[in-house]
Amino acid sequence: CLDACDRVALVLPDGWLHLHSFAALRARVSQAGVDTLTQLPSGVFPGARVFAVALVTGGSARCEAGRLTREGRVVTGPVHMGKDAWSLEGPLPHLAGRPLGELVHIHMGVVCGDYPRYVRRGRHDPDDRPTCRGRDVQRWAIAPTDEHVLYRPREMLDRKPYVAPKSAAIFDVPAKIVLAGTSGRELRAAMDEDQRFVMDSCYVLLPRDEGVDLWGVLGLLMSPQVGAWYGARHRAARVKG
Repeated sequence: CLDACDRVALVLPDGWLHLHSFAALRARVSQAGVDTLTQLPSGVFPGARVFAVALVTGGSARCEAGRLTREGRVVTGPVHMGKDAWSLEGPLPHLAGRPLGELVHIHMGVVCGDYPRYVRRGRHDPDDRPTCRGRDVQRWAIAPTDEHVLYRPREMLDRKPYVAPKSAAIFDVPAKIVLAGTSGRELRAAMDEDQRFVMDSCYVLLPRDEGVDLWGVLGLLMSPQVGAWYGARHRAARVKG
């Protein structure tokens, strides 16, 4: 369509600006020429917890960024189109280094399929394991909680085959990084040394080899430099990238 039409207007989730899965499409759109890219107000789609942008491509290549207000569209400057992401808020910061996945394995927490049955306060059964949710993970610390997950992976799978209880070996380790799955523009992560079997609103980071310093990785994740890099690219509710 970009070849056949002079102008195309699209409303897109703003994850389109930074997610790797859209990189090829962003490159194709940039070749066609970006006219305007506008941040829409939150709540533009009632009931949907997403941010959205309006893209107009083809016909010209103004690359004009803006935001929509009650008074109309306000021009905020040029659209900054980086190799890995686009920005409406100025140039994207860049960091040298290796992808995080080269240092650690990243696992989502327990997907039990039935919170009322498997997650409860206090320990009532030998299979109860201490747990936490993303809301409990702060920067550098996990808030104390008496919640436990009744960890019976075979039963979970028998009840609902699509769940993912994961392997106990992911959680029952001396130390691991727990990353909150809901972050907005600020990463929240902490070291867990209490063998928590974290829920699916968290991610677990484990070293790929013995030479990886987990405290060093946590320090990088919490650093201002990584925070600026991540925050400039991601504002979705869930951690991405």
